[in-house]
Formats: sequence, structure tokens, C-alpha cells
Amino acid sequence: MEDGDLVIVSPLGGSPLFRHAAVYCKGRFYHLNESGAHRDGYDEFIVRQNRRILRVEHGTRTPEQVEAYYERNRKRGHGLMRYNCEHFAYGCAFGREKSPTLQGYAALAALAATLAAITAIL
Repeated sequence: MEDGDLVIVSPLGGSPLFRHAAVYCKGRFYHLNESGAHRDGYDEFIVRQNRRILRVEHGTRTPEQVEAYYERNRKRGHGLMRYNCEHFAYGCAFGREKSPTLQGYAALAALAATLAAITAIL
């Protein structure tokens, strides 16, 4: 891993439906959860919480940009639909907040609604 990389890890409790997102920078993992934004070391973030690193994506932001994003957003409230760990991590790593998981669920819901409408017509 390199500074600024987006890291997807297994969540606490091992839910197969969700993952947790963070950014690796200067030996720490910058991430957001219900209690706010955090900068945790490897032992605290991975080992003690029994997580596995599932995927790493090379980010485009410098360590200074990651730190600046963290400082600007560390007190911003967590919300599953409006600002979750993915929004935070993508903002840190790429400068653009997004949640691919929510986008996937929204596309799935739209597909289900379309299929229901077609079935009702038939």
C-alpha cells in the first residue's frame, strides 16, 4: 500500500453485504464510522478488529490532500445514505465523494421496480 490508497476491508461482524472503506496514509488508516472520522494504525484498524484487506485502489491525492480532507470533514456527521465510509474514503483518495455500494443498491432497486411494473402489465 502507498500513501493515498483506497482500502476496502471486511467490516466488523463480517457482514457479506457491506464492506468498510478507508484511506491508507503515513502508516495510518483514515476512515469514518458512526462515531466520526478516525486515524488508526494497522494494529488498531486491522488486527484488533479482526479485519481483512479485500482490495486496494491507488488513489490520486497526496498525503497533504488526504490530511486536509480529513481535517475539513472529521466532524461531519455519518449517515448511511448521505455520507458514509465510502463517501469519506473516496473523498480522501480521489477528491470526489461517492458510494459505489449505494449506487449498486439503487440500480438493483430500479431494476426490481421495472420488472415489477412489466409483470403488472403482463
